[in-house]
Amino acid sequence: MSIPVRHFYMIRHGETEANAAKIMAGSLDSPLNTKGLEQAQKVQPVLETLKVKPGIIIHSHLSRARDTANILNQTLNIPTIEDPDIAELDAGEWEGKSYDICKPMTCGWQNPPGGETFDQFMHRVKRAKINAMRHTDAPPLIVCHGGVFRAFAKIFGINSFGVRNCHLYEFVPCEQKGPFPWKTFHYEYYKPDDETLLCDCSMEVMTPMARPSTHKPVLNKKSQHLTPSIRRTPCDLFHSCQVSS
Repeated sequence: MSIPVRHFYMIRHGETEANAAKIMAGSLDSPLNTKGLEQAQKVQPVLETLKVKPGIIIHSHLSRARDTANILNQTLNIPTIEDPDIAELDAGEWEGKSYDICKPMTCGWQNPPGGETFDQFMHRVKRAKINAMRHTDAPPLIVCHGGVFRAFAKIFGINSFGVRNCHLYEFVPCEQKGPFPWKTFHYEYYKPDDETLLCDCSMEVMTPMARPSTHKPVLNKKSQHLTPSIRRTPCDLFHSCQVSS
């Protein structure tokens, strides 16, 4: 069964203690740190600007995703569902290890020793996506993990650049030709006196699953102004490069 092509939102959890220490958490339950809690709170006004509000929040069972979802739901006040299928990749023997040790997995597709294979990971992420689209007519908000974004992209045969903590992405069905059937947008703050928005979908080092980007930032004048401090901007997060292996 294929993933229904429906409107939805997806966001990675806030920064955790493991993220800050550059340690692979994987299936370990690394909690949000102070910065991560603040990041989730800063998304609340972004949610208030959405023209089409989510109808349900679906989050993983790991506390970093669950706590992020609970903070976001202080604004939305909608039903929530916990789904272990959208948890991070089980990185086996590499959990608790530094990002440098995990590079064969995070910068490539090597299966972690003693953990999930990427095929297993993609299978459960696909199952989670199919289930997420069934709950309400309104778009779901999926609160998950950096690896889930990467697995979702690879299901369609493409690589993604990775995502920042607590950065909201919107996926809108489109009829364009290509492997990925959604247009993607992201939401961010900007300075009110700026004439253009600095839109760089590769961002910085966003997740241990992210590949370094050689793309330069792009000045994008096609952003939609939602409030004096928030913009909705087209993003090529899942349209950047084909999976080569």
